[in-house]
Amino acid sequence: MKKISILDTTSNGKEQTPQNVMNPIMELQIPLKLKSIGGNYFETEFPTSSKYDFKTIELIDQKVTQSAIAIFSRALNKNVNLAFDTFGRSQNYTIQIMAIGSDIPLANKYNITCTQAIDEMINQFTLLIKIMICLLELKDAMSRAENLRHL
Repeated sequence: MKKISILDTTSNGKEQTPQNVMNPIMELQIPLKLKSIGGNYFETEFPTSSKYDFKTIELIDQKVTQSAIAIFSRALNKNVNLAFDTFGRSQNYTIQIMAIGSDIPLANKYNITCTQAIDEMINQFTLLIKIMICLLELKDAMSRAENLRHL
């Protein structure tokens, strides 16, 4: 039997239309309904954007189990850390780190320019790549030490 994946991006993009925001209970209804017909992947908003976005993600976490959930995070250490510490330890979650390129939320919510947002992303990704390289080097060194122990 073929499987159809349903990707819900309803919660993503609220910053583009700040006057049309659903409350957390209303937003929860969408993944619940889609889950009932086989929905299995849900994108959420940024947990650091507002208390409502954070609450929505918490509700989805509690009520929509056995589904993959993507959380967005601005490319700032504090935002990445909050997303990871709160939700990222579950196997169901993917944290998507990104720079916001839309002038509406950048100007109205974050009070920064698109150039500043891109700089944030480059700095964060550079840091993450350095951490990953260190972890890979550590893993390689541990593997070599393990091999030497067998000699």
